[in-house]
Amino acid sequence: MSKFTSSPARLEAFSDGVIAVIITIMVLELKVPTQNGLAGLLAILPTLAIYLLSFTFTGIYWKEGETPPAPVLAGVQCGVQK
Repeated sequence: MSKFTSSPARLEAFSDGVIAVIITIMVLELKVPTQNGLAGLLAILPTLAIYLLSFTFTGIYWKEGETPPAPVLAGVQCGVQK
């Protein structure tokens, strides 16, 4: 029987994969406008704005998930492990 070891790198890779799937699903929900030109852009503008907002929040969540919280960093800098 093999031993499985968990590491922060594995959790980070899994988290990155989940975020990538979420962003992909968000992109697949964007539809091509039925009209041409500026009228078509104006027709999908509300959907596009919501997508950009969601993408921004997802990106912030992803980026903040990569850095440990401040108390953890303070403990590492002092050489204290809990």
